[in-house]
Order: sequence, then C-alpha cells, then structure tokens
Amino acid sequence: MRYIFIVLSLCIYPLMMVGQSSNSLKGNLTTPRGKEIPFANITLHSQGSEEILQGTVSDEWGAFCFQGLVEGYYSIQAFFVGFEPFKLDSVLVISGVNDLKTLQMKRKATRLEEVTVVSEKSAVENHPGKVVYNIGTGTNAGENALDVFKNIPSLGLDMDDNVTMKGTKATILIDGVESDLADMLDQLPSDVIASIEVISNPSAKYDSKNGGGVINIKLKEDRISGYNHKYNVGYGWPERYTLTGGSGINSGKWNVGISASLKGEPKEDDRITDRTIFTDQGNKYLHQEQHKLRDQKTFFMRGNAKYRFSKKSNASFQVLYQHKNAPQTVRYTSSSFNNDSVLYNYTDNLREEENRSDLLEFKVGWNKVFNQLDDHRLMVQTKYSTSNPLLDYVRTTQPLNPDSHVALPNYSQEVRAGDDVNRSGIIKVDYERPLNEQWKLELGAQLNLRHFEQDKRSDKTNYNAPNDIKNENYSEVNFKFDEIKPGVYAVLNGAKGKYNFSLGLRLESNYLNQYLYDLDSTITNTIITYSPSFLIEKKIDKNYTMGLSYTRREKVPNYKQLNPISLSFGGYYRNSGNPNLQSQQTQSLDFHHHLTYKKTTISGSVFVRHISHLIGTYYTFTEEEGHIITNSTVENLGSMMNLGVEIASSLPWGKFVFRPSVISYYKILDGEKLSHSLDKEEMYLMAKLSSSYHVNKKLSFQLSGNYDGADISAQGRRLAYYFINWSTKYKVMNNKGAIQLKVNDVFDSYDYKKVINQRQDQINHQYYNPLAQYVYLAFSYRFSTMKKK
Repeated sequence: MRYIFIVLSLCIYPLMMVGQSSNSLKGNLTTPRGKEIPFANITLHSQGSEEILQGTVSDEWGAFCFQGLVEGYYSIQAFFVGFEPFKLDSVLVISGVNDLKTLQMKRKATRLEEVTVVSEKSAVENHPGKVVYNIGTGTNAGENALDVFKNIPSLGLDMDDNVTMKGTKATILIDGVESDLADMLDQLPSDVIASIEVISNPSAKYDSKNGGGVINIKLKEDRISGYNHKYNVGYGWPERYTLTGGSGINSGKWNVGISASLKGEPKEDDRITDRTIFTDQGNKYLHQEQHKLRDQKTFFMRGNAKYRFSKKSNASFQVLYQHKNAPQTVRYTSSSFNNDSVLYNYTDNLREEENRSDLLEFKVGWNKVFNQLDDHRLMVQTKYSTSNPLLDYVRTTQPLNPDSHVALPNYSQEVRAGDDVNRSGIIKVDYERPLNEQWKLELGAQLNLRHFEQDKRSDKTNYNAPNDIKNENYSEVNFKFDEIKPGVYAVLNGAKGKYNFSLGLRLESNYLNQYLYDLDSTITNTIITYSPSFLIEKKIDKNYTMGLSYTRREKVPNYKQLNPISLSFGGYYRNSGNPNLQSQQTQSLDFHHHLTYKKTTISGSVFVRHISHLIGTYYTFTEEEGHIITNSTVENLGSMMNLGVEIASSLPWGKFVFRPSVISYYKILDGEKLSHSLDKEEMYLMAKLSSSYHVNKKLSFQLSGNYDGADISAQGRRLAYYFINWSTKYKVMNNKGAIQLKVNDVFDSYDYKKVINQRQDQINHQYYNPLAQYVYLAFSYRFSTMKKK
C-alpha cells in the first residue's frame, strides 16, 4: 500500500496546478423536412481558422455535443454523404451549456440512385478512462480477435497464453457483457468486430471478474439506411482456409444482419522438456520430445436485429452459434535417467484426442433514452448461453528397450471419456441520469448465474503383452457446480471547469455451491467483494489531457480452482482445486496523459499495480512404477507488484503512418510458497511497431513487429521472443473488392523458452517452437447502398 500512496502523492500534484474553465456546445442535424441525420462528421474550428479543434459524429438522432470549450467565437462544419457541406460561422460560446437547437443540411442536387458508403474513423480514439481502437482502418486487422489484440498497445500474453494488460490478466467483455466467446478469441472472426475498448482502470460500472483491466469487444452494427454485403475467401500455406459472408439491411424501423464464417487451420508445434528433480537419494532427470498437431475447423454464425420503437426507444436481439472440431494427435518420447545419468526408462507415447464443442448464445437488450443528448437513459440486457465441450482421448504408452529402443511386450492404454455441461445467464440493468449540467449519476444492477456439470471416466489398462491384461484401474469424476452472483454499483460523474471526475463503488456477493457425487458431499462458499474506483482528468488545453485513476478489484476463484477432486490427465499429470482459496485482490493506480497535435497522437501513463493473495498453481512430484507423476494444486502463492510506464503514439509522415508503443515495468514477487531459486525481480519490456504505407488510394502495405521481453511469474521465467508480420492490400472493382497477401512470422522467429522453477526441489527447462509462419492470400468483396428516401 505504501507504494500506491507515494505514487498517488506524486501524481496528484500536477493536476492541482492547472486552472479551470469549461463550457459546452450542442445541437441537432436534420434535413429540411425535419428528419434527423445520424453519424455525420462534425468539426469545430476557431473563428476564421480551418484548424480542427474538436471532431465528433452525430448520434442516431442527429444530436452532437462539444465539451471543454473556452468562451469565444467558433465555426462549425458538418459533412455527410449525399448532402451539401454545412458551415456555420460566428458561433458565440458563453459560460455554461450553449444550445444551437436544429441545424439543417441540404441534399445535393444530383439524385443518388446508389452510392457506396465508405466511412473511415480514426484508428485510435481517446475517451475519459478508456482508449478505443477502431478495427478495419489498417491493412492488417488480422483473421481473428487474438490477432487483433497482438497489435494493440499494452496488451500481451502471459506464460499461460492469457490476455494481459500491464502485467495482469484482463477481463474480456463482448458488447459490454461477459461471454463464453471471450475464452475462444482465436475463433471470433475479426470481420464482425467494430472496435476494441481498452479500459486500463475500469470504473465500478464493470464486473470485477479477473481483477485487472477490461477489454470490451464491440461487434459491428449496420446504422445507415440501405443494405450492405461482404464476402471473403482466403487460402494459405501450410494449408488453411477461410470463407466468410455477411449481409445487413437497415430499412425503416428494422436493422437486421447475419454473418457466418468457416475456418480451417492447423496448429502444430514442437516442444522439448528437460526436468531435474533434487532428492535426498540423488538427482533424477527426465528428457521429453513432443510433437503436437491439431486439425482445427470452426464454424461461426451471428444473427442480429434491432427494432426502433421511436427515436428514443429500441430493442436489440442477437444469437451466436459456434461449432469447433479440433482433433489432436500428440506424440512424445520420455527418457528417465538416474543420478549417474544412466537411462533406466524409455517410452514412446501416443495421445489421440477428440476435441469438440458447440456454443449457443442468445442476447436481448432494450434501450430507452429520455432526452435529446442521450445522457438520460435506461438499458436492460439479458444473455443466456449453453455449451457442451467434449475432450476424450486414448493414450498409449509403449516402453522401449533403453539400449536398442525396440518395443517391449508390455504396454499401457488409458481411455478417457465424458461430458461437460456449461450454462450461464446474465441480467444487467444500467441507468444514467444527469443531476444538472455538470453532474451525472450512473446506477446499475447485475445478476450472473452459472451451472456446470462434469462426468468424466478414465479406464487405464496395463498389459503384460497384447491381450494379456496385468491389471486395470477405473476412476470416475462426477460433480456439479452452481454460482449465483448479484451485484450493484453507483458511479458519480461530473465536471468542474476543465476537470472531469468519476467516483464509484461496486458491491458483489458470490454464492458458490459444489456437489461431489463420489463423496456425496456439498461444499459451499460465500464471498463478498467491494470495488471502489476514482478518476480525475484535466483538459490542459485543446490538445493535451492528463488524469489520475485508481481502482480496487477482486478475482473470485472459479469452479475449477475450487474443486477438490483430483483429475488425471494422461496418467502422469494430476491436478486438483482448493475449496479454501481466498479472492485475489488487485489495486491499480494510473497517471495518464494524452496529446493530440494535428494528426499526431501520443498517449502515456505511469502506473503501479499490486496483487495480494495471488492465485496460482503449486506443484509437487511423486514417483509411481518408475514414472514421475506431476501433482498440481491451486493455492494463494503470495503477492506481486508492477511499477512501470507505457507510451503509445500514432505518427503520420507523408504516405506513412507509424504506430509505435512501449511498455516497461519492474515486477516484484513475494511469497512463502515460492521457490528460493525463483527469480523474484525482473525489468520487463514489450515493444510494438505497426507501420503502414499508402502508395495510392488502391495499394497499401503494412509491416508490424512485436518484441516481448523476458518475464517472470509465480511459476518461473519466460525468455524473450519476437515476430514480424507483413501484408499488402490492393483494392479492385471500383474499391468494392480487395486482394490481400499476408506473411505471418516472416523470419520464423516465434519460438521461446521457459524455465519453470517454482519449487526448490525441481527445475524444468522447456523449449517451444510453434508453427506460426504461414502465407495467406485472400479476396474480399463488399457493396453497400444508401438510397434517398
């Protein structure tokens, strides 16, 4: 805590050194007949100047608003496809809220029979408390959500491939609510993503699922009258393919869309593990060489509809379906050595997996706006999802003669089968109400429900020789889990002069109930959490904003981490949960800056994050029948603190645009259950650079590079790695079509090493070499219309 108060004192001082002054200007855009003009581009200028001070887009009802203005004269310009440019000079802004009422735009004299609508947003937008990355503005958006994340500053992957933000696991939402798709980002097509909202220090409005920052994936929605279609086909080497298609219609009160994709891609990697176990009787060594091949095919479909009851009330509907079939073959050899480095056990292992899942998700929402500025509203969302993941396998272990490597007559075979049932539901209500011109209150309630059942059966048979059974072991795991999590929050937002404030509190109660069929026993847990949040921002001038934010979050253990039943994976690996786990607590403090000059943007932050009751895996090793068995449990391992800086920018230069970002922090680990040989301190560095070059309106290139430096965790150290991607896009067919060529991992450099030394009595050296390099060629065609009404 003392670190947080020190940084808080240092960061809040400059915020208090600046003066105050703020006013706003609002209005509505309509046609001469009074029909609102949604999503028009509106710019604000000083009187007599063409330099843009602020830019915005009108909402669905044509309303717009500029804030943080000093008193004086301004001019306004508005642009929209099919309308004459609009300009209004000598707009006087005085203290308080200035209302222009209705501004009328005239249609162009030329009749529009069919117009292709092309809307380009800024690639990066800065909003109070969050940064928005609009997808599709660059050449290389990637094939799926995980590809998109790799190009976003401050987002990384930890040693378990979880998406992290500033060193801690992030909570991923889809359209503002939790979704099971968040755990399958590599299967969510980038074509359906409109933008990514990165919220480093989330307010109390957001669920505190993982304790770190929040990433909100906003899916696309057709908002302009008319219809649009898009189709894409791609093929790559090694063999992979993608087929996508989507259509949307916006007519009258209805907005309807449907999209689908079929994707096939192999996932292949090689892995080498060297393990040393220190015992009183001497050291033992294990060498393992593994090859893994997964033939993954995914079908994804999304249907959405929106119905407008009036200008201020609408209902939305969405259904998502995903089918994944990913059979996997794992083959590896294991060599066990004694203290004298003599090979005493050598096996050839084959694991054949059947991996399938079906996910079905429904979401219904209702939105009611009570005023013109869209700041007094009520939103209700409900979601239900069900999935039945299946992971069955047959694993055969064939002992070999240590000298000749010839197969011995004895062998073993393990067959694992079973079913999982996972159902969840969410009811979420958000209410926003302005208290006066400067202050607004946000209130909300959320109820999360989850039901999970698992029925797993494992049958292991040891053979003296073919058809000669030595012994047989049968085990079964049956349990069900129910979670009820109600929560409420209140957030007060306000403005005073050039300052913006936000103060919030969230309360959640988690009721967890597990029934263990094998033991005929019930385990219950009740965990109550509270999450305060605070934000203060200062608009120094029209180009520069600085602010300070604080939040406290709690990560409640999930059902897998709480389940005490021991599960076996492959015979040599067993894990179990811990019903006595405490919640993991994260406190975050950010001092952030945002500078805009013409088309150049620079954002940065100084931050500190402290995690207590760190949840992680705790390993022990035993030996059975000459085999080393890994046993893992989930424990509260200790604490972790990250103290660092981050900077990201967008730098246009002629036909080039450079988007560099750097994040670096000093990490400190502490805990009694951590090995004395574990590295407890590390200076981490991650750098990303995305550069694009537009030769002309049709041809563009993009080169992106990622460097992820050495990092430590409660399990050990991951060494540095890097990769570079290249792509080019050429627009054809009057810009309705595009041909894209992409080379992923140009230099085949995406491999890395891990040193797992959490416990003092063992150390693992692991080398990973995933097959990440591929060439991909794609063609896309889209057309859309906007018809005069």
